[in-house]
Amino acid sequence: MAMMMNPNQYKKIDKEDTNEIIHRRAQFLIHKILQRADRETLRQQQKRTTTIKTLSFRVAGIRMKIGKKLRKLRKSCVM
Repeated sequence: MAMMMNPNQYKKIDKEDTNEIIHRRAQFLIHKILQRADRETLRQQQKRTTTIKTLSFRVAGIRMKIGKKLRKLRKSCVM
């Protein structure tokens, strides 16, 4: 008889206690809040790394400009 039953049939679930329902819902909400906080911290870390990279490029560009100007000054002073 058990072989003839469809394995995908729904089973009747016993009624849950209201306190258990509230507790499970609270756990779910806490889990969602922690996930959102993790995502926000990851975004902030990614923003920091990208800003550091852009700042390093800017500093390198400024150094190159200063170096070129100093070379021009040296050449003009020598001649």
